[in-house]
Amino acid sequence: KTYYAGDDKGRTLFKKMRVSFKDVPRTGKLSSKSLLILNGKQNAVSRSDLTAYVKKVGRIFFLGLSADQDLTWIYPKLSAMKVKLSPTSGIPGDWFFNGLTLSDLHWRGFLDRVCLTGRPKGVFSDKKGLIVRIPYGKGAYLFCQIDPESFPVKKKTYFRQSRKNSFAMLSRLLANAGARVKTRVW
Repeated sequence: KTYYAGDDKGRTLFKKMRVSFKDVPRTGKLSSKSLLILNGKQNAVSRSDLTAYVKKVGRIFFLGLSADQDLTWIYPKLSAMKVKLSPTSGIPGDWFFNGLTLSDLHWRGFLDRVCLTGRPKGVFSDKKGLIVRIPYGKGAYLFCQIDPESFPVKKKTYFRQSRKNSFAMLSRLLANAGARVKTRVW
């Protein structure tokens, strides 16, 4: 099962991508071996419940963190920082990154992106901290900071291919994490 907790922008994005998901139950309790997608700031599940969920066997997929978001509850030195980035590189050989190529992570020019800094040892990440898997217990914290909707395609049409690639990349990451994503040509 895939659960979602976040804002309407993320809900619209995942429906557009045809990701099968349910809202987090009102109790905040999640079944084991499920995937929780968090987008933006959410209060549906407490941090202690999230940590216990991941430690057992769960996976939490974070999309669209803000630079001021507190991540120290995951790891004491983990933080999000906004930087102006060119394309990233260095895809690790880990199950979360299966099917990704450097072209999925490529765009022209520099864009503001939120990267993860202060990552603990033993994590799997691209060189700049845009896509990260932090194992914890039997589960994992999964991060993707490349939102397909963030490319300014109306102002700069050359970002259309980058946007298309990032939709495909996000679909692959969600599928690798355990979400049911219906195949779609972007």
